[in-house]
Amino acid sequence: GYGDAVRFHGWKKHEEVQDIAASCTVLTFPSIREFGGGVVLEAMALGLCPVVIDYAGPAELVTDATGFKVPIGPRERVIAGLATCLTHLADHPAEVAQKADAARARVEDLFTWARKAEQLVEVYDWVSGSMSISNPMDEVSETDIAIVGMAAHLPGAADIETYWQNLRDGVESIRVLSDEDLLAAGESPSRMRRPNYVPAAATLDGFEGFDADFFGFSPKEAAILDPQHRHFLEVAWEALENAGHPPENFPGPIGVWAGCGMGSYFYFNLCSNRDLVDQTGMFLLRHTGNDKDFLATRVSHIFDLKGPSINVQTACSTSLVAVHYATQALLNGECDMALAGGVTIELPHAHGYLYTEGEILSPDGHCHAFDHRAQGTVFGSGAGCVVLRRARDAIRDGDHIWAILKASAVNNDGAAKAGYLAPSVDGQAACVAEAQALAGIRSDTVSYVECHGTGTYLGDPIEVAALTAAFAQSGDGVGHC
Repeated sequence: GYGDAVRFHGWKKHEEVQDIAASCTVLTFPSIREFGGGVVLEAMALGLCPVVIDYAGPAELVTDATGFKVPIGPRERVIAGLATCLTHLADHPAEVAQKADAARARVEDLFTWARKAEQLVEVYDWVSGSMSISNPMDEVSETDIAIVGMAAHLPGAADIETYWQNLRDGVESIRVLSDEDLLAAGESPSRMRRPNYVPAAATLDGFEGFDADFFGFSPKEAAILDPQHRHFLEVAWEALENAGHPPENFPGPIGVWAGCGMGSYFYFNLCSNRDLVDQTGMFLLRHTGNDKDFLATRVSHIFDLKGPSINVQTACSTSLVAVHYATQALLNGECDMALAGGVTIELPHAHGYLYTEGEILSPDGHCHAFDHRAQGTVFGSGAGCVVLRRARDAIRDGDHIWAILKASAVNNDGAAKAGYLAPSVDGQAACVAEAQALAGIRSDTVSYVECHGTGTYLGDPIEVAALTAAFAQSGDGVGHC
């Protein structure tokens, strides 16, 4: 039954071991050295017959409370001890049943405690009087990359938890702006009266705010800093917090790969301020935080990061390409942890737009991706950042892993398309097929695809055609995705 065997990471207190061990038949620890042999022997003294595993430590024999010798060492050396433990359990069915009943009775308390303590708890299944213990290192390859932290500021969502809730609940975060909202944001009344004006925007709440003191900026420096740079600093720090890796405590080099949108703040808000330009100078205004070239290195400077710091600019794919090159740097040993992401903030903010037939913007203020109503998209504002590590390093250090990146690929359409702004079936298909081949997977094992989904007559059908062509190269499944 659930709770009979539990694996714990990060134990610190003896009483916690005693409390939880009382409902377990088998205990496994990732490292005996972390707790000391006394704690392990305390758990054994509870009258259990635990299998105690130290994946990293040297092999040695420990006598448990029943007198059996249990090997402590790498996983392959635990098999004999596991067999001994199972033999003991088979010879004492009443004891096992009693402990199993106690475990089932307390399983809800167990999980409540585990969530509160934010510890990793893995419950193993007992099947026909035997069990299997897997080493998580066996489940990842040398080239797998783990996402261990992430953060985002998005329309209608100040954090990733709210964003996930919005996705789950089908919340549309494009806002229809009232005349009062538009006028308050500085929109031109004459522009608002034009028949093709669409009063819709995906706005970023609090886009103008910034905790300057936290990042060491004076009020003037913060005012000069592009809001895109401000928000990327914030999500980069929040992602590191989410990962549990403050940079001053991380032992290896940390790299940054990032990109941002056009620096409209520099032109609309700084260059128009003649006194500021005369007092500060155009060179310092640009170089103190308003040019795309300085987004990544600004983060590295503020956080004292010593790994590569590279700006990436590939339009709509910037953040994903940043992730690709960050993973390559991790695999090449250029850094041991990487930040990757991007930011764009539309300025002037909270304004509508003028619809022009045949262009990319939507006539009704909505984005109907892969829908018969698809006529265009609506641009938005936001910032996002992920923290990446080599998967084996993340597992070794007990990181929370949000996802595993198996592989990625980057290419270009070249000239084989209708025009410079048009997408290409062949180019997209080749990129998708290459990524799947590098990952070593068949397309018919894929159950979900996150698409570009521009919501345009031209882009959506080409994307579907490209995916269809790519998936046909390595699988023949239908309806699996």
